[in-house]
Amino acid sequence: MLPNLPNIRYLIIGCHAWKTVADSAIINAIANLQHLECVAFDGLECPYIDEIHSPPLPTFFDTLFNQILSSHAGQLKSLSLDLCPLQCAPGTFELLRENLKNLQVLILSASLPMSLWQVFAQPVTWACADRLVTLDVADIHGDYVPMLVEHIASGRFGNLKRLQINLRWSDRDQYIVTPAIEWDIRPLDVLVLDYVPRLELEFFGRLHAKEVHVKGVPKRPMIELLHGGCFKEMIVLRVWKWDWNPVRLKELASTCANRNAELLFQSPEM
Repeated sequence: MLPNLPNIRYLIIGCHAWKTVADSAIINAIANLQHLECVAFDGLECPYIDEIHSPPLPTFFDTLFNQILSSHAGQLKSLSLDLCPLQCAPGTFELLRENLKNLQVLILSASLPMSLWQVFAQPVTWACADRLVTLDVADIHGDYVPMLVEHIASGRFGNLKRLQINLRWSDRDQYIVTPAIEWDIRPLDVLVLDYVPRLELEFFGRLHAKEVHVKGVPKRPMIELLHGGCFKEMIVLRVWKWDWNPVRLKELASTCANRNAELLFQSPEM
């Protein structure tokens, strides 16, 4: 069917990262798409703990992902990876970092295993840095957090407009090495932090953002960070009101007022 639809712009690919067998006909058909702009890979809920750290094998994901990066790197504007093993083939992550020059939206969910940490930590500016607007990262190990914050602050992702972080199902470490962090870009328009634990929250507090949205974060540490001047350049804080008891909410409101920041409440749809 794909060869008859050369004008496809948005493609969703569902495959089990370790079990789906490569199909040359499908790969060739996708390679021939002329206007592909948005791609979403869905790992089909493969057991993350058991398989995401398993030895790399040649798979459909590996072959197809490399084909897309080779054939459509210049035109892709949006890429979403959910439960996709970027460590499957050597160099796959580097292709993502170095080839997608026009990427505007990048979503990485449960796709950065610890085996890639040293490669991710390299001080390399991403090819999409001039174009990337939104970065959405979920379910990364806590060890990634300081390096992610340092990459953002130093401009290796460019001048991001929106950063969204969700660590609800992330593995954590009690001791994380802290790199030197200096802010070299304009403040984020929006920083969204969902279910970020205390230690990681301190790192994200070093980011500069005009508007900060939080849900499921520890209350007392959040107030202390705001009181201590973290989240510099913040003018709006949005929280889920039902996350906060009246006493903590009153403290939060007072802290925001002292910083001349507006406290707003998120609706269920946000």
